[in-house]
Order: sequence, then C-alpha cells, then structure tokens
Amino acid sequence: MALVSAAVMVLASGRGKLHAMAGPAAGWPLAAGAFTAGYIVCDAQGVRQAGSTLAYGCALSIVNGLL
Repeated sequence: MALVSAAVMVLASGRGKLHAMAGPAAGWPLAAGAFTAGYIVCDAQGVRQAGSTLAYGCALSIVNGLL
C-alpha cells in the first residue's frame, strides 16, 4: 500500500517520467487504496470471528445471495 501511494504521489508531483496528474485525479487512486485496505481488514476480522476461511466464505456468499 505504501509503495503504491508513493508511486501515485510521484506521478502527481510531476517528478516521474510520465505527465503529472491533476490534483483531484491523484486523490481517486489513494481513496481506492484506502477503501481496499479497509475491506481487507474487515474480511480478516470476519474470518477471525468465524473461525475458518471456509465458514466465512460460505456465510458471506449466502448473505450476499439473500440480499
């Protein structure tokens, strides 16, 4: 995550070989990375609560199917 964030910031600052990103455009990849990290942490907590990855995956599939 930190490596991707650093790469985005280098591109946004214009120091990279590619053209610089506009200010708001640099925020979208950072926001996507933050939400992805939150999703992974949430899944990790769910697996710990369920006791096994298979139980968590099955429960999540059933709930998603019902919704």
